[in-house]
Amino acid sequence: MASPILHPLTLDNAEAEHLDIGERSDGGIATSESDAKTVVRVFPIRLATGQDLVPTSSAVPALLQSLDFNLSGLTLHEAVLKPSLGATPLRTSTPLLTPPKSQSGSSSSSTLQIPEHVSTSGQRYVTNKFNFGLSTHDYPTLPHVAKGNKVYRCDQEPIHIPGAVQSFGALVALRQDPSSNCIVRIASENTGAIIGREPEELFNLRCFTDMLSANYKTEFMVRMKALCSKPIRTDPDVHPLALISTDAVTIHVFCAMHLNDAAGLIICEFELEKEIFTSKHPPEHGLPAVPVQVIDHQIPTEAARLLSTTNRSTPLHAVDIARESSRPLGSLDLFHILSEVQAQLSKCTELPALLDIIVGLVYELTSFHRVMVYQFDENAAVGCVKSEIVDPRASSDIYRGLHFPSSDIPRQARELYLINRVRILYDREQETARLVCRTLDDASIPLDLKHSYLRAMSPIHLRYLSNIGVRASMSISLVVDGKLWGLISCHNYGSSMRVPAPVRELCRSLGDIASNTIGNLLYAARVKARKALSIAPPKTSPSAYVAASSGDLLSMFDADFGFLVIKGEARAIGRLMAYEESIVLLQFIRDENFTSIFSTNAIRNECPTLKTSAELSIISGMLVIPLNPNSAEFLVFFRKGILKHISWAGNPYEKATSSGRNYLEPRSSFRRWSELVVGTSANWTEDQLESAAVLLTLYSRFIEVWRQKEAIVQKNRMTRILIQNAGHEARTPLNSIINYLEIVLEDNLDKRARLHLQRSLQASKSLVFVVNDLLNLTEVEDAVYNMYQEYIDLKALMRSLVTAFEPESSRKNLKVVLNADDTIPSIVKCNGSDLRQVISNLLANAIQHSEDGYINMSLRCTGTSDLYVFTEISIEDKGRGLEKSQLDNLFQDFEKILDDEDGESTSTTSANDAAYLKTINTQIGLGLALTARFVRLNNGQIAISSAGLGRGAKVSITVPFHKASIQPRHATLNPTQFKVNVSNLPTPPTPSEPSAQARTSFFSPILSPITTSYSDFGQVSVPGILESPTDPTSPMSPETDLEVDKLNILVAEDNPLNSRLLQTRLSRKGHGVQVAVDGQACADAFKQNTMLFDIILMDIQMPLVSGVESTRIIRDFERVHSPPSSPKVSAYGRIPIIAVSASLVEKSKLEYSAAGFDGWITKPINFKRLERIMDAARNAEKRRELAYGSDEWENGGWFVT
Repeated sequence: MASPILHPLTLDNAEAEHLDIGERSDGGIATSESDAKTVVRVFPIRLATGQDLVPTSSAVPALLQSLDFNLSGLTLHEAVLKPSLGATPLRTSTPLLTPPKSQSGSSSSSTLQIPEHVSTSGQRYVTNKFNFGLSTHDYPTLPHVAKGNKVYRCDQEPIHIPGAVQSFGALVALRQDPSSNCIVRIASENTGAIIGREPEELFNLRCFTDMLSANYKTEFMVRMKALCSKPIRTDPDVHPLALISTDAVTIHVFCAMHLNDAAGLIICEFELEKEIFTSKHPPEHGLPAVPVQVIDHQIPTEAARLLSTTNRSTPLHAVDIARESSRPLGSLDLFHILSEVQAQLSKCTELPALLDIIVGLVYELTSFHRVMVYQFDENAAVGCVKSEIVDPRASSDIYRGLHFPSSDIPRQARELYLINRVRILYDREQETARLVCRTLDDASIPLDLKHSYLRAMSPIHLRYLSNIGVRASMSISLVVDGKLWGLISCHNYGSSMRVPAPVRELCRSLGDIASNTIGNLLYAARVKARKALSIAPPKTSPSAYVAASSGDLLSMFDADFGFLVIKGEARAIGRLMAYEESIVLLQFIRDENFTSIFSTNAIRNECPTLKTSAELSIISGMLVIPLNPNSAEFLVFFRKGILKHISWAGNPYEKATSSGRNYLEPRSSFRRWSELVVGTSANWTEDQLESAAVLLTLYSRFIEVWRQKEAIVQKNRMTRILIQNAGHEARTPLNSIINYLEIVLEDNLDKRARLHLQRSLQASKSLVFVVNDLLNLTEVEDAVYNMYQEYIDLKALMRSLVTAFEPESSRKNLKVVLNADDTIPSIVKCNGSDLRQVISNLLANAIQHSEDGYINMSLRCTGTSDLYVFTEISIEDKGRGLEKSQLDNLFQDFEKILDDEDGESTSTTSANDAAYLKTINTQIGLGLALTARFVRLNNGQIAISSAGLGRGAKVSITVPFHKASIQPRHATLNPTQFKVNVSNLPTPPTPSEPSAQARTSFFSPILSPITTSYSDFGQVSVPGILESPTDPTSPMSPETDLEVDKLNILVAEDNPLNSRLLQTRLSRKGHGVQVAVDGQACADAFKQNTMLFDIILMDIQMPLVSGVESTRIIRDFERVHSPPSSPKVSAYGRIPIIAVSASLVEKSKLEYSAAGFDGWITKPINFKRLERIMDAARNAEKRRELAYGSDEWENGGWFVT
């Protein structure tokens, strides 16, 4: 069946505001709505399908790789610089890696020269260091670059093979020969200063162990063997060692050994043993002359300063002892330190508190002037300082909250941080030591130093540190789930900083513990967010399941709202915020038919196939979870665009150039720089994408099981429908027969005729019991009653409703105009009773909210198929109108009602719709609730539109009615054919009848003729059965004939058949009856003459004004005016009002009583019981006998005694 067309609203564009300080807009355009713009809400949302859909995509939309950006013509090696859009879609370009200036002012590309021949007797070779050089395409003309040397751009620099080491230590590379001698193959040129032997002396050693003291030779060889047998180890083996110099002097050093498996070398790095900790923390020496200030040009607030200068960790007892004592730090002391570290970190339950403890502990262990935790974003492109502690004597800058671009830590540096977890820069101004190679073969392949402590820093990085005033630095990697989560970054400003090898190993262990703790906290948060996924589905359908867990789902993905699209119908998750944009995006997702999870935080930038006419002013991010690509079923979560205020350490987009040269240099300014970004949402985290994968598996399986269950249910559905239709078709005429027989039996009959009629009555009632039992057994009365269909003349039905509401519309100076499309078929099939109720409710609602003017009703055909005619019925008024927020609330209320119905039996709602609406906390009225249910059950849609307050509203329902299999005898049917045939109904007795003469008065009905679903094919639909099938002559009957005084009764009943039967039965008992079609007419009739009526029988569910509201109006009138009552009930003190409805439920008895009802009786009505209830109006003793609790609720009684 084709789906009705949706009507998304296109918003007006407004230019984005341009701000003054680094602000940009990335596709998110502010919008404004004209007050006169009509806002439309269609429910339920159904997405278009057909042959013209976009072919299924096997991948997510590609990024805009082909876009060109103007970067002032800057080139490197004749290549136009283009952004890496994969880094972050919220920017027009990813900040480029910008190498720093060299000390001499030359450009920032690095050159690596070929090994230089060392003129010695041993024919040795020495590597040259990385130097600065111009980044032009003409390599041979670069200054300071010899022929054959290679030039690298900064983002391509092989920093793992720098050809030099830092001079605070020395490096020796060993390889065992066939005799197991450790031969020195490479040595740094400063070995003489560190270990007492020059490189040439080391090359001349038979075995490197010859220079070890006797106590250490065996240990050294064991450690070396262990490294070779476990090549997977990446962290160095650090241990103390005693070496013998050329002068036979014993030199105590720390040795860090690791295996270079590719070259078959054991790399040994040596540094002199010195005191482990400074004698005082923080130290007094090494401070700059004045505090360094490169970030803040304004003095930080006291709160910010206090936050970044207060150590929140607890002092380490073992470290305090080591500082106070002069003895060396033993292995047991290191164990105690790690135990204290573990204890402090394990107590943290929140990530911010944990990071504050981490920086405090590293600050105490190392005594750096600044220690901070720097966290990378998901794609490691941008980092942010999450916590810090700084010595204000060394720097007045506050880094906390500042962001740094990816150019500050390029890709190859991040890769090395994963491998070598601790990196140290002793002093950026210290000259590095080159590597001397034993042979040309040793020099032909650069030595890989990625695991080395002593690896020399890139000259680009040194220049960068100089620009921010840092003299020495250290970093500790934080690795979570195998990925670089962040860094513990340490800065020293006034002097070099030596961190002994044991302390570095402590920091390595601290980093591992911190990484594990961070991972545990993130995992706990992930488990908590996914808790909803561990709960078994509490509902029976996917939409109800999602609705029941909508809050948990939105919390899990930190989304604002979302949709579940299944079978082409979209159901909202959470509170709808952008209806028009949602419609566009839902159709886009369906057309793209994603086959894998897709996420974006900048829809406009990353979805180029989205039609350009769709302006997105609210939604910026979405996460699509395809559930069944074959049928385009999916979950989608949306995020609103947010205004991001990002604080940077300097302008990340700054491109410093030298006059006449095309090369980039590092950012020279790090002053705080603010940026406002619009048109993007928060990024979808990796955890959320993993949760989406879990949700995909769970919901896909759930939907599969649900479909299997639906297939089984469908097999029995046709049988149940046949039983249901047969049952209703039999029960309707049977009840009419019963009513007529009972009316005839009230007349004077001879004994034989009465006997035959009584037997006929008893047989008919028995047959009704059989039909009812059959319906109850198959559960179709509650489950699929709304599927019952009959032949209906739509035009006649609409005209009759206009006539029925004419008195009320005339009273308010309203004119109801009906426009019917000539293409509408004369006869269609549907549930006529429900359709009549739906249109009555909509028309009554339009009249209620209008004061004068016109109400336009239209009936038009929107399309046809072989089986269906798509019909739109609309009612438009010029009344109060609705705001956009009110329309959104209505949409949410529609879904709330149907979500509950998806999970529960419809009998729950049909038993007491009004009470049910209160239980689900909805603002929607009963009329619209019934309308929403009707269109949903009939695969239709309801659309509500309004231009705003005071501009009226239009409600349209589009329903695919079944085409009638038989057509009328004439081309045009007379509307009277579809009116109730009054001659076939019981009529009041004439004045000549005895019962009429005994009345005190007789009233003609207030009600105007109202048509019902009826056809001349012999079908009459009676939506409510008034007469109970209890046999009055049976000894089982709880009631007996009762002679009561005749009463003047005001009946409020909108259904014409029900009112006519009530009037007939009561009139034959001698009562005077007047009928009102709705609650307002009932209240008006009572106000006109309060002494005229003895009792009111009030239906609950009526158009315009309900029975409950009518009762309140009457009680308010009595309270304010104290009108006189009928003499027959004056002793009672007010007019008795009896609630009459099939939807009365016992749990709402206090609400009925509070509204002003005195008693109640349920449908189908037991007239004997009704007589007793009415008779008790004048007798307190009888009221006590019928008081609530004295009998079954279904029998009725009195609330007030």
